Amino acid sequence: FTHELILPLGSYGPLIQLLVANVQTREAIENGLVSVLEDMLAERDLQAVMDREQVARTLIRILLRNNVCTLFLRNLNGIEIFKCKEYSTLFRGNSMATKCTDQFMKIVGTRYLRDTIKPVIDEIFREKKDCEIDPTKLPVKRAEDMIAKHAQQLVRYFEDLVTRILESADHCPQIMRLVFRQLQDAVRERQAAAGAAAGDAAAVPYTVVSGFLFLRFFAPAVLSPKLFGIRDELADARTSRTLTLLAK
Repeated sequence: FTHELILPLGSYGPLIQLLVANVQTREAIENGLVSVLEDMLAERDLQAVMDREQVARTLIRILLRNNVCTLFLRNLNGIEIFKCKEYSTLFRGNSMATKCTDQFMKIVGTRYLRDTIKPVIDEIFREKKDCEIDPTKLPVKRAEDMIAKHAQQLVRYFEDLVTRILESADHCPQIMRLVFRQLQDAVRERQAAAGAAAGDAAAVPYTVVSGFLFLRFFAPAVLSPKLFGIRDELADARTSRTLTLLAK
């Protein structure tokens, strides 16, 4: 049982003004209200992760309403990028930067997400075709033939999804594209400062965007379409397995 006291909206004006002032620069974020919130939610237990998502979602909604969200994400993600020691681990954890960018995409990109992948997801739900390719889950005597057939079907679904995603670039919300551009600029700024923009590092400005777009935006929606409002019903066991294989 909890007792929550919700005040009139105007009562939160000073707090919102403080928050807006505290996202204007990287220094303000590191030494202001956002840093305090991140420290409070630094625990790694499940409840802390859930609380971090709720805080991130609330922050993004407030800052979008006050037209400073892209500035906030530019500064917050810039801090994360400059503190990162290994590019391979960049935005792979549950930091405030990762959660805020994640929630930002879910809030501003919902319609784009549905329009892009819903036709393929609907087809998978309708056809209910077996796409199992794990030999331990198939009859031993028929496993080889079944895997070949199932893989062909799985590849077709996968290609349809990827094609729709690649062809959807012009429909991606402008504000999402702006944040992705800011991510790339911050990585290139970090690379220039460190003198490392060749070899494998040259791909980082692109992988940092694809990590968010594919791993944290499209893949979770493929895995759990009901959670993202793409389907009204839960998937049956066979369909769920197909979605899991595609999301991987």
